[in-house]
Amino acid sequence: MTVHTLTIHGRQITARGNLDLIVAPGRVLITGSRASTPYGETIASSAAENLACRGAILIASTAYGIDGTAVRAARPDRTVLIQAAGLD
Repeated sequence: MTVHTLTIHGRQITARGNLDLIVAPGRVLITGSRASTPYGETIASSAAENLACRGAILIASTAYGIDGTAVRAARPDRTVLIQAAGLD
């Protein structure tokens, strides 16, 4: 996946994935606590899987917890990762 550096509202962010998806219809953002519970991770995973089956595009960070769980459950070709501090 290609890594891009963008400036949004004067701040630099790093993004990975097909940036055309950022403006495509059907975008969904799933985010939540880094200190998530097993129940929260189950719900995030289920939601991401169900949305992916319906063609949704996931926009998420690479954080731990809910965000990471959703990213792992989504389709990689329909996911854009965005991180203010860099992807590494």
